[in-house]
Amino acid sequence: FDAHRLSHWARARGVQDALEERLFRGYFCEGQAIGEPDVLARAAAGVGLDPDEAHGVLATDAYAADVQADLALARELGITRPRLYRILKREA
Repeated sequence: FDAHRLSHWARARGVQDALEERLFRGYFCEGQAIGEPDVLARAAAGVGLDPDEAHGVLATDAYAADVQADLALARELGITRPRLYRILKREA
């Protein structure tokens, strides 16, 4: 959930695609625990975002409503797999 919140934060700064690529690589190729705040903040720093700001976002409920809206849309469309949802969202 936190990775998705950080993704919305990155979108507002124009680097959502770069952050998501970094998170996918970290999770699937490097075995990183992308649910951990420090890992997420390092990923944010890796795409030019301020890691302290990332920690600040993660310490609040910022962007939680955006993620909940994404999940509601996925349910409405009958989609239950987040990775598939992300692919479909990019094509929309």
